[in-house]
Amino acid sequence: MQKSIEQRSLTVNFIITFIVSVAGIIVYFITDIQALLLDGFFSFISFLSAMVGIYISRISHKKTTRYPHGLHFLEPLYAIFKSILILLLLLLAVINASETALHYFLAGEGEPLLVGPILPYTLFVVTLCLALSFYNHYQNRKINFLSTILKAETKGSMIDGLQSLGAGLAFCLLYFINLNGTFGFLHYTADFFITSISVICLLPEPVKMLHAAFIELSHGIATDQEITEPIDDLILHHFKHVLPHINYQIVKIGMALSVKIYVENHDAELLLRILSIRPHFLEELQALYPNARASIIYI
Repeated sequence: MQKSIEQRSLTVNFIITFIVSVAGIIVYFITDIQALLLDGFFSFISFLSAMVGIYISRISHKKTTRYPHGLHFLEPLYAIFKSILILLLLLLAVINASETALHYFLAGEGEPLLVGPILPYTLFVVTLCLALSFYNHYQNRKINFLSTILKAETKGSMIDGLQSLGAGLAFCLLYFINLNGTFGFLHYTADFFITSISVICLLPEPVKMLHAAFIELSHGIATDQEITEPIDDLILHHFKHVLPHINYQIVKIGMALSVKIYVENHDAELLLRILSIRPHFLEELQALYPNARASIIYI
């Protein structure tokens, strides 16, 4: 059920990001504005990554001899590569836009920006991207925010939409700036300023995504409250009478969860009591997260 929701959502991402990427590249060739090239290729990366995401979603639950619990590590690995691609694209966009601005400031030469089709393009792309981001978030919420892939797609679509919105509104201001006036230079260099501001504002999101995915891939302890709070409630409900004697850790790798319960008291009766609670706890845990496991570790 959870995998089918994830795969259906990624198919929608595949279709929408293809439409947005084609629109961005077409408008870039009309206007030759680097910020729109960034926008178009950002969407194109989202389109390609949606294809990869669909494939990973279909195979990550499969178990092999080497990976008896499944290939769930592919999901945070996907998020890592996507965040790195986003960071490289942001850097490339700044470099390309800088070349045009430097040429104007140093040589006084350049072509004024053509902003004719930007307003309808902005309205079209922002509507699609933000709607797609909310759709991904809603679909992920239906599966208790378990999908690392949908989380990456939610942020990616949001970044794409906000970038398009900022760039579109800024370029539309050129309609009101006289080419021969005090701020006329913006008709030649606005691309650089808008791209740079967009990159500075958007940079934290792929960095956060990279950090979170790396922790997940390296079996770090889960800290996402949307994941941990329901498990905390289950632990409190089932183990409340033995809580002074146990500690627990939640590790999430893709759509697989592992709850490790550490028993610190060496009393044999206490251990038997905890072992008797485990099946009921695991049953409710797997009702929320079908790929979850719970292990009792005696230390």
